[in-house]
Amino acid sequence: HLLCGNVRMIRLGECIIKFIKEEALLIGTDVAVHNNSSDIIESLFGRYKARKSPNKLNGVTPYILFVPIYTRLSKNSIVQKFDFKATLEDKRMWEIDAWAKDNLSQNLMQLRSYYLRKTG
Repeated sequence: HLLCGNVRMIRLGECIIKFIKEEALLIGTDVAVHNNSSDIIESLFGRYKARKSPNKLNGVTPYILFVPIYTRLSKNSIVQKFDFKATLEDKRMWEIDAWAKDNLSQNLMQLRSYYLRKTG
């Protein structure tokens, strides 16, 4: 359908096809097939949404870093050796703040505070 539209639609369709072909090459033929469900992702974000701040102005905060902890890990030996508690204890607040500055955009609460402080 995209390839029959205007120039922008055709360009988008070509980009999508190129992306899918590149990703298909990465999969290869020797990889076992894994059937996944969006229920896993929906459950994960449901847990995140239930625990995050109810204030909608806060948006996505560094609390998003807790999402990987909610995932159920497989039983392989590498995962069993991973110690979440030690890893969390090893991180410092300045590292989390630096990550948030590099990876998260300012939320509405931060922008509001900035502009109110600037004008007042």
